Amino acid sequence: MSNRYSVYSSHSAAFSTGGRAPQSGGQVSTTTLLNALHAHYTTGQPYQLDAGTSLVVNTLLTATQATPEGHIGPTIDRELAARAWEHARRRAEDGCIVLCSTHHSTPSVLEPFLATLPLSTPSIAFTALAALRPFLTAVTSFNPSYSLYSALSACYTLTLKGDITGLSLALSTSGINVRKGFLDIASEPGYRAFDVFYYLLTSASTPAEREFLDLKDASSYALLRKSGTYAPPSYLPTADDAAAAEDFRSALKAIGIKGAAQRGLLSVLAGLLKLGNAAGFLVDQEDLEEACEDVGGLLGIDPEVLLHKCSTDEREVLISGIYEALVDWVIGKANEAIASQLQASLDDSSRGSGQPAQWSDDDTVSITVVDLPRPALGRAVAMRGVFDDTLGINAEMKEDGVVVPPAGPAVLNDMTAAIAQVEVDLGISTGPTWREREYELDKRHEVLEKVGLEVEMDSFLRQILFTAESEGITLGKKGRFDLATTLGSSRVWHHISIHPTDDLPENLNPSMPTATWSASAVSRQLREWRLAEWANRRLREIDFTADFDVEEFIGRYFRLGCGEGKDGVENWLVERGWTNGDAWLAISESG
Repeated sequence: MSNRYSVYSSHSAAFSTGGRAPQSGGQVSTTTLLNALHAHYTTGQPYQLDAGTSLVVNTLLTATQATPEGHIGPTIDRELAARAWEHARRRAEDGCIVLCSTHHSTPSVLEPFLATLPLSTPSIAFTALAALRPFLTAVTSFNPSYSLYSALSACYTLTLKGDITGLSLALSTSGINVRKGFLDIASEPGYRAFDVFYYLLTSASTPAEREFLDLKDASSYALLRKSGTYAPPSYLPTADDAAAAEDFRSALKAIGIKGAAQRGLLSVLAGLLKLGNAAGFLVDQEDLEEACEDVGGLLGIDPEVLLHKCSTDEREVLISGIYEALVDWVIGKANEAIASQLQASLDDSSRGSGQPAQWSDDDTVSITVVDLPRPALGRAVAMRGVFDDTLGINAEMKEDGVVVPPAGPAVLNDMTAAIAQVEVDLGISTGPTWREREYELDKRHEVLEKVGLEVEMDSFLRQILFTAESEGITLGKKGRFDLATTLGSSRVWHHISIHPTDDLPENLNPSMPTATWSASAVSRQLREWRLAEWANRRLREIDFTADFDVEEFIGRYFRLGCGEGKDGVENWLVERGWTNGDAWLAISESG
């Protein structure tokens, strides 16, 4: 970007009705942020921290209320979505909107945020997310629908006119935390495994299906009975597994998973439940043999393979690997359905023109919405993007000659510690956690390959394990996105959800949705994420919202008196008093 000119863009920094941090006049402090957030929370408004960052305060209760604009759902900064879209389209620069949370009790805003984008998102995309979510969420004591993936993305490809040419969903290469969501759920009340297993066991199953799958009560399965919690939380007045299971099956059918495909999916889920009974070290031999026999019939594999060729540890690895492969397969079917609807829309628009339906060869740009439900990962990504001057926009601006004082040592220490917790998710391969992760992946690949080769050729399990026979096991690679690469190749925007209290959801007062507020809890979240320092750095030291090639800038502003060449641009800036940091002319001619 060193041959480009950076300037504050009115399109990218459109006025936010939610208000924003002060542009000038004194330092932003935690206290000023705390006061502003409380005011915005009680009125259901977002708070604009800087041109590319918005803060919202949400709880389980506010997520079901009407917003000031009349929309039902959590508080969302709709103007951030519009600014990101406008910036990507006008500047032909890929964008990435990161949805993250400072607290594990905040509700997900992925679906409502996608609905706010000024794009014609295909309706099937929301159906696909409805089909996918039960595989990814679980009930916990602190959140009735906690997402257990590292990152989930929705990547839009669009023309510079704003027409969508593609949309795909993907998990990051770090995948899903199957251990917390299935293999080792917390052994205390209030926790459940992934929602999909409880939907499987409801009355939505037909008698013939239940007989074939030999489904029993949830308490019959070792992996589900650890917590003793089988029903959704009682504080959710409309939560019902049977009703949700019907919606889930309808969503599966809508994305093409029906008939034999749906029977295969349900057989694998039932097989994993039963295989869980064979995964413990204290399993009785007779129970072990019975479980392997049942699982073999459901998965299409010789029970002897499970009984004698797999150790207890390997059976756990097998459960985890098969589950992730199943989720990847569902995502693949979802993307096929989305692509089909986009193509049908194109066919409809071209009908009558006499021309074959095809996308134009116009330049395209992408906008990727990335959901990071885990606060630790969101914090590391956010702090790295703002305070690390060796990466991304910060590094590019320094190369362009912008003088940027480094963040303070305390902030940098916090950033380093935050990154160290999630090195694997960020693709940092220098630490011991990366080597441990590589060992686990190698072990998973080895077990899946050993068992996969024994699976019946025409079975559903073989179809999801070997998506392409010539490629072998590709779990964790094919159809996934690399988080670090996506962040590093895009203009990044942040939408940060804050929770107003540390109280458990069951203790919130439904008659007064915005009454719950703990200044100490919110202050802690602001300080942990260094949001006051963030605002001061972005607003006073290092930020930009648009950049131009020098000749492009001259062409745009010559009618206002901008002269030729870099000297002409520089003189024009001086005349307008824009040399105090509002605009910067790169020092290099190359790059």
